[in-house]
Amino acid sequence: TCNDPMTYQINCGGTRFFRNQPAKCGDFTERACRCGTTQNSHKKLIDTFGIGTPNYGNPNAMIMAGNDPLSGLVMALAGSKRGVAKVELLVNGFPWASAKGADFAVNGQPNPGPYSLVWPATLPDGISDFAVRAHDDLGAFTDSAAITKTKGAPCTSADTCAEGQRCDAGRCLWDPPTLEVGAACDYAQQCKSLSCVGTDPKICSQECIPEDENTCPAGLACSALEPGTGVCYPETSGGCCSATSGRPPWAGIASGAFVFVLVMRRRRRR
Repeated sequence: TCNDPMTYQINCGGTRFFRNQPAKCGDFTERACRCGTTQNSHKKLIDTFGIGTPNYGNPNAMIMAGNDPLSGLVMALAGSKRGVAKVELLVNGFPWASAKGADFAVNGQPNPGPYSLVWPATLPDGISDFAVRAHDDLGAFTDSAAITKTKGAPCTSADTCAEGQRCDAGRCLWDPPTLEVGAACDYAQQCKSLSCVGTDPKICSQECIPEDENTCPAGLACSALEPGTGVCYPETSGGCCSATSGRPPWAGIASGAFVFVLVMRRRRRR
């Protein structure tokens, strides 16, 4: 399909790039790669030749005119010459919802294209700065201009905010994340990767490629959740990625795919 970063199809529009993502190999039929199930051609080229001079800019993003974020549905436009990988809804600087980049087709990916983002019911009341952030597959991103709205009433204490937030001038805010991958965490917003997984231990993590031993920091291994993707977690007996290793603590929850779920728990009133 046109979404395949290694496609041989000639009817796929848009500028061709080696995408920074694992993909299965094959000419006109899918097959396993010689050095594993998948291959990241972008990474292999960078490792061999180094980073060149980009011929594309950062993504662009905006909230559509006339859209009221307090409706619960935020309509956005986002685009990139390289392609949009993900669009996030930010509230007071942190993501509360996300959408995968649009499919590539015979005319490439829409640039810009429309995206719908729904914030969860757990979004706390207070003064809220709504913005959207568009990412490409290399990690470059752009934030839209923010729209400030007041959901319910401004907060007066942290009791009505989400876990780990403080109330500052009517806004529920998290402090900037400080924890690196592998550090113990209580909730995702403590982690620079915005991912806190597991139960015992519960650590800051990141997505990884099971076939690539270099996608996790030292002391962690890539625990596969489906072919080509996983999360970094301390090795168990036999190795976290070994067929004989124990199941990761979240295996019963995230079977089949790694889904980044932003869980917001309101703090109980004292």
